[in-house]
Amino acid sequence: PIYKLYASDGSNAPDAPEGVINTAEFVAQVRYPTTTNLLWQRASTSIGSYTADTDAPSPTVDVSGSEYTIDTTDDDLPTVKITNAKKGIYVVHVTFNTDTDSAGNIHTWAVSDGTDNRGILSEEVGSTVADFGRQAKTVIGAFSYSSSGTRTFELVAAVSSGTTYLEAQSNNKSVVFTIYRFAL
Repeated sequence: PIYKLYASDGSNAPDAPEGVINTAEFVAQVRYPTTTNLLWQRASTSIGSYTADTDAPSPTVDVSGSEYTIDTTDDDLPTVKITNAKKGIYVVHVTFNTDTDSAGNIHTWAVSDGTDNRGILSEEVGSTVADFGRQAKTVIGAFSYSSSGTRTFELVAAVSSGTTYLEAQSNNKSVVFTIYRFAL
């Protein structure tokens, strides 16, 4: 567990908390490292998957909880697949860098589990493309599952016009998924 919080009646009795607020459990940190020519693209106004990029390597598992198995199959998309996920609430953080081919458009990102898009973040490009995509962005999505099973999380996107790019091709830019689980 990362931390444990207690609800108290205010009596400061450390051995008699009124209730435990869910304990976070670390699942994994998985990264798509900087790779030559790795530039996922999406040119649609609907939130969905980026176009698969054959330059994408298999995901690198930087660290994972001992109870979790992360599938490192190369599917050419920014995804993380947990093959033995327990029931619970999964909080998925994705940190990434983006770019675009046109000014004045609106980019949208989310974390998807194939059914729901969560943590939706949008950003409008200024009057010049150079104003956009120079800093990392983070999307955080939460998903609740009442049973165990395989869970796949993916960074998805949309753009109002032109193309949005998910960049991991230079300057140590990576796509990083950090996942936590809370018991139900």
